[in-house]
Amino acid sequence: MRRHTEAVIDLTAITLDTDPTTLDLSQRAIVLKTLLEYDDAVERPLEEFKDRAAKVKKLEQRMWGGDEYEPEVRQAIRSKWEKRRQEVGETMKTLAMLNRDHAQRVYEQLPHDASWAIRDAYDRQAFPRIFEDGRAADEAIEAVMELELTPDQQRRAEDLASGYRESWRGLTAVMVDRRKEGSPQMTFPPTREAMSTELDLAQIKYRRAQLDQRMLAQLELLLDPAQSAMIPALQLTADAQDSDR
Repeated sequence: MRRHTEAVIDLTAITLDTDPTTLDLSQRAIVLKTLLEYDDAVERPLEEFKDRAAKVKKLEQRMWGGDEYEPEVRQAIRSKWEKRRQEVGETMKTLAMLNRDHAQRVYEQLPHDASWAIRDAYDRQAFPRIFEDGRAADEAIEAVMELELTPDQQRRAEDLASGYRESWRGLTAVMVDRRKEGSPQMTFPPTREAMSTELDLAQIKYRRAQLDQRMLAQLELLLDPAQSAMIPALQLTADAQDSDR
């Protein structure tokens, strides 16, 4: 389930939680109409998912509950479990596509800033593993901006932050798109396509980690030693470099 969170997120809750104050009444009405249609669309497959998942869990309890079965009986239970598990995967795929399609309809009806906020919130809930790192550089940027900087330092810090965030979002968008290209349906063992997707994501994630490290190094060069000492993330980077030596 943790690998298929797009299927079980709540688009309505995400949209309302990021409710932008800039929308006029007509825009709000259009978004609410889309969300009402979304709630109607997901009601039946969501109930189906709960029912099928409960049946899978019941069969798992029978298989691994310690009861002794004849080999042919155990094989029959396993075959039924595999079928039920596939049905769960099919329902999850349906829910994921409903979430994705209705989210796109919401994005298309909003101004760019409001659309981006909801898209970002959606992607973070739908693909949490993609967003589980990358905070160190952002936290360092925020801490640097709170220092008493010279005008030149302020300008350079803003330029660095802008370039970093644009690059980070670009790499993250590629990861999200790559994940969406894969099937939301559960498969075991993983297919060749699924393994290829995971390899691509790992490579892009490595590039994003390198981007973070470069950003931290650039911030350290921007500040004088006393200022740098006030940023915990920069101290961690310096300690890691000392350890490598």
